[in-house]
Amino acid sequence: MVDEEVDLAQDAPIEVWHSLLQALAGYQARPYPGQIHLVIGQDTADRPQDTPMPDIGVPYREYLSAWQGLAGGGLQVHHLPGGHRTMLTDPGVGTVAALLDTLTSGGTPC
Repeated sequence: MVDEEVDLAQDAPIEVWHSLLQALAGYQARPYPGQIHLVIGQDTADRPQDTPMPDIGVPYREYLSAWQGLAGGGLQVHHLPGGHRTMLTDPGVGTVAALLDTLTSGGTPC
């Protein structure tokens, strides 16, 4: 969880934390037969490929490899301005929204 998520959850009842930890401990990613669109912040993409990514702790190359292993229909990586924490805030959220709009309308993403 990123700092902002921790801030939101810090006052949550212990049952919420227990459920969250159970879900995280039991989660096993499975391959998806279709194409996966992965959105990566340009700040992350510009880091050296073998440097651990902020908030994730694995190198970018390893992160992409894991997603490629799950994407049965191929992996399309979209680099958008900003970073993991800033893409969903103004002004970056508009770029994410435009990408999603393009993808859901069948257009070709930039």
